[in-house]
Parts: sequence; C-alpha cells; structure tokens
Amino acid sequence: MPAISNPIMARHSLISIPKRWSLVILLCIALSTAIAFFIGASFRACNSQDYSDSKSFNSPVHEKEDDPLSFMKSKLVLLVSHELSLSGGPLLLMELAFLLRAAGTRVVWITNQKPTELDEVIYSLEERMKDRGVEVLPAKGQEAVDTALKADLVVLNTAVAGKWLDAVLQDNVPRVLPKVLWWIHEMRGHYFKLEYVKHLPFVAGAMIDSHTTADYWKNRTHERLGIKMPDTYVVHLGNSKDLMEVAENSVARRVLREHIRELLGVRKDDLLFAIINSVSRGKGQDLFLKAFNEALQLHQERKLKVPPMHAVVVGSDMGGQTKFETELRKFVDEKKIQDSVRFVNKTLNVAPYLASIDVLVQNSQARGECFGRITIEAMAFQLPVLGTAAGGTTEIVVNGTTGWLHPAGKEGVTALAENIIRLAKDSEMRKRMGLKGYDRVKEMFLEHHMSHRISSVLKEVLRKAKRGSHTHTRTHNRRHHSAHHRPSPTSDPSPPSPTTVTDRPSRTSNSPSQIPISAAATPHPSHRGSPSQPPRHPAQSPPSNQQSGLTETRQRAGGRRLCKAAPHPRHRYRPRRPSRLKLPSPFDAPQIGIPIRNISDDRPDPVICHHHPPHFSPPPPLAAPQKTSRTIYSPAICDDLEDGL
Repeated sequence: MPAISNPIMARHSLISIPKRWSLVILLCIALSTAIAFFIGASFRACNSQDYSDSKSFNSPVHEKEDDPLSFMKSKLVLLVSHELSLSGGPLLLMELAFLLRAAGTRVVWITNQKPTELDEVIYSLEERMKDRGVEVLPAKGQEAVDTALKADLVVLNTAVAGKWLDAVLQDNVPRVLPKVLWWIHEMRGHYFKLEYVKHLPFVAGAMIDSHTTADYWKNRTHERLGIKMPDTYVVHLGNSKDLMEVAENSVARRVLREHIRELLGVRKDDLLFAIINSVSRGKGQDLFLKAFNEALQLHQERKLKVPPMHAVVVGSDMGGQTKFETELRKFVDEKKIQDSVRFVNKTLNVAPYLASIDVLVQNSQARGECFGRITIEAMAFQLPVLGTAAGGTTEIVVNGTTGWLHPAGKEGVTALAENIIRLAKDSEMRKRMGLKGYDRVKEMFLEHHMSHRISSVLKEVLRKAKRGSHTHTRTHNRRHHSAHHRPSPTSDPSPPSPTTVTDRPSRTSNSPSQIPISAAATPHPSHRGSPSQPPRHPAQSPPSNQQSGLTETRQRAGGRRLCKAAPHPRHRYRPRRPSRLKLPSPFDAPQIGIPIRNISDDRPDPVICHHHPPHFSPPPPLAAPQKTSRTIYSPAICDDLEDGL
C-alpha cells in the first residue's frame, strides 16, 4: 500500500526553501564583505609602506608607472671609472649602473687606473656588478674603443678619468666628446691640471653633486686654466632603497646595534661617536681625535653626568696601516685613550655601524666634501650630524636643527669638542635633531629623488649627443667633398677683409658669422682635421680653409677663405681683436699653457648658468715678465696651500 505524504509537512518544507536561500545569500554577502575589507586593508598597508613619501613630490608619483629612467631602455651606456675601490666615487657610479640596469639599459664598465684595493675586494666588486648584468671590460684595447664609439652615452667618473680619452681613444676623441657626461666629485686643487680636464669645455655636460662644488669648478677652471665649463647640472644624491629598508626597520636596527657594540666592546648605554670616511688627512680624522680627546678632558673637568663616551674611526686601509693612520694610532697611545677609540677597516655596507652609533662626525677639511653621501645616510638612521661648515655639508645639514656645524681647520677643534659635549649632555636634543634629519632625507634625499634628477640630465645630454653626431656626420661629408672639389686659387683674386666674416646671414642677429674676428688659438696636435698633415709651427702662415679641420667654417663659391669668430668668455659673442687666423672647432682641444695667476678665492663665485652653450675662450697673450716682490709658488705647493695640507 503506497504511502501517502502529509500535505501539512509538504507545505512546511516548501515555505522553508526561500528562508534557507535568504540565509545563504546573507552569508555570501557577509563573506564577500569580509574578504573585500581584508584585501583593502592589505593594499593600504603595502601602499603606505612603499609610498609614504608622496608629499615630497611636487606632483604625485604613481606606483610603478614612473620609473624615471625608462627612456634609457635598450640604450648602451659606457661608464668609465678612475678606479674600482670602496671609496665614494666608484660606489656611486656603481649605484648608477644598477639603476640603469633596472631600467633595461645595457651598461659597460671600464676601470682606468690600476687597482688600489686588495685583489679580493676588486674581485667581489666586479662579481657584484656582473651579477646585476653589468659588463666589465679592460680599459685598453679595440673593444673599449668600439664600445665608446657605439655607445649612446659615455659617463666619465671624477676629473681623473679624463686621461682615459687620450690614452685609449686617441684620434677618436672628437667623435666621442659630444656624448660625454662628466661626473665630478672633487674639490681639491691638484685636480685642476690641463692633462685631466683639457677636454672639459667640449663635452655635452658636467654633472656635479652640490652647488658649492659647481661654483668652485666654474671659478677655478677659468682662473687657473683659462677654460670654460660646459653646461653644468647640480644633482644631489639620494639614499638607496636597501639602506632605507634597514634604517626604517626598528628590529633590524636593534639587532645590528647590539651586535656591532658587542664587537667593539661598547656597552649598551654608552655614547658612541663615529667618523666614517677613507682614512686620509683631507677627511680630518686627526682633528676629530684631537677634538674627542679635548671633549674627554672637559668631561672630567666639569664633572658632567653623561654616559661614557667612545669614538670609532671607520675607513682604515685593508692592505695595512698607512703613514697617516700610524700617526693617528700614535696620538691615541700618547693621550692614553686607547680604551675609548677603535679603528675599523673600510666596508661596503655602512648600515650596521650607522645603527650602532649615536652621533656621526663629518669632519672633511679645506673646502669640505663635494657632497658627503655618508651624511644623508646617517640622517636616514635618525642620527644628529656634527659637520664642518664647508662644501656640500652646508647644503645638507641645517645648523641647529639637524646637527651642528663647526669651522674647518685647527680653529674648529675646540668648537667640535664643545658640540660633542653639547650632544652628550642632552639626549632629547639628539633625538629631536635625528628626527628632523630623517624628515629632511624623506623630503629631498631618497633614491627616486636622485633618479628623477639624473633622468632630466640624461635626457638633455642624449639630445645634445644626437645633435652632435649629426654635426660630425655633416662635417665629415663636407671635408670629403672639399677634398675632391677644391676651387682654383685664381678664381677669386680679391681676398676678404680681415675684419669681416663673409658668410651667409644667420637667423639670429648675434650669430658668430656676422661678428668681427677676435682672438685665435692653436689647435691641439692630436685633434687636427687632416691626420696626414705635419704639425704647423705657430710662426707659419695659417693653412687654407680646405686643409684645416674647422667644423663650423663654411665654403663659398670662388674659394674665399672664411674665419670663425672666437667666443667671448661671457655668455654672448663680443668683438675683441681682429685677426685672420682661424679658430679650432669645438672638437679641437686647444693647446694652452697658463701659469698660475691667482691662487686666492677672494673673487666672488660666478652664477651657474644652465642655458647657455659651452664656449672656449683662448687666454690673452702674456705680458713680458716684470720684477715683483710677490712669491710665486709651484703648482704642487699651491695645491697644498689651497687644500690646507
């Protein structure tokens, strides 16, 4: 007998179906809301961690869209370093290589000088570059020449790297100069030698780390060598992302602090002052130790209630003690402060020491640091900085806000000792200055700040390089045409007037082709237009226009010889002295020998001009020697006087 279903139960189950579906829908909505909330919170956390510095940009920077060096993708860049070591210049160029590699650029590295570090150090640095995709080539050889000719951009690092141009490229120098960016990091007098910087006026641009250094180079190249700087770009440096990750990780900083202090034998609550530079007299380690010894004496005399103070000198030569370091250690022994002073070798990673110290001392002497990368690295670790009031340090440290400045030289020893005591007594001041310094780094000195600044420079230099390559091609074709179609010497019996330049009118009224001729300069023997010609003695008559290598001189029907006006040392062309001699092209480096005329810095520094093209002005003829009571020093002695050595 078939079972009969209960109509009441059937009605109840049918009624409950919509209720169950509503519960399922509510559960799904709640679950999706929770998932969306969790994803949003995770996204906000990641976004705040990576891009919390958006206020430091004038315009908002979006996430990955904005690699400022993306336009360098697939380009070839040759980096020429004067050496490969643990010093600031090579490490900074290495960081630029990594930034370019991240943007997809093919980067080739050349080291010009012999190694100054141990073989193990050189090997580790080269391997580190190769691991990041940087090609390492020998400084000499046909492969280096071919790479320089094919490169879209050539970066010379430091003033000394200019010697590589003549030593390796030789006759190919004029073809490479229009695409050279010269990165300068020095402020010492012995770098102002013609053998180093004779090609400087003819490169596409000079990139310098601080305004103070740029002003100094513009002034000194004009006074000492009689040459003019090219377009100059000031680019402040920035901290790498790797260093900032450690600086902003409180756990990592605490672990590093405990570990390094244990190695140095410094207790947890002791005060640790550090100077982190290559040990040399120009970095001022000797004056720092004198100031620290004086601060220890003040501590005892005034019976100050401060924790025990210690000093660490980071930057000793890994190959053994130098003469200067021996003097430092002898001073420490004489003053019997061995228990308070430590010496540490150079290191590629300064983050552990910055995490372990309480105050950084930047004591570079004479004109100070060109920039001083270690200064902004210390500020990233929220450390106050005691620095000399010279060089690029004055553009980083705000006196009384992020640290204290003291004079360079012996007169700054007492002031530095007082500043050490001032920070040792006041822990709140140390903390406040450290936070202010960290905020300043976040506003101005991060890696993406430097990348944006460098990208602007590279775009401008590449534009000039492209224009320069076209000019060189037109010049080569013009020379080839002139060699096969030389006009008859009797086609024009009347030569032009020596005070007028005969050429087609230019679009601008102040064109060089419409201005009377001024002075003349003798082309450098290694940069003549025709390699087959023997060097011409200055007493001989000037060669014909077809034989000279002038790139800007134009030919006119009839074979009339044209001369180009020499540029005035100011921004515009101005007439000076008429002459029929022709000037070298921008690719013909002049041969100049200028004695030292002024070794003082009393003259005001000229204003940097970023918009006027670089010109070369030959020096005026020297007057006959006269008897004078003034002492004339040799260049080496003058360099020592200027550097305060």
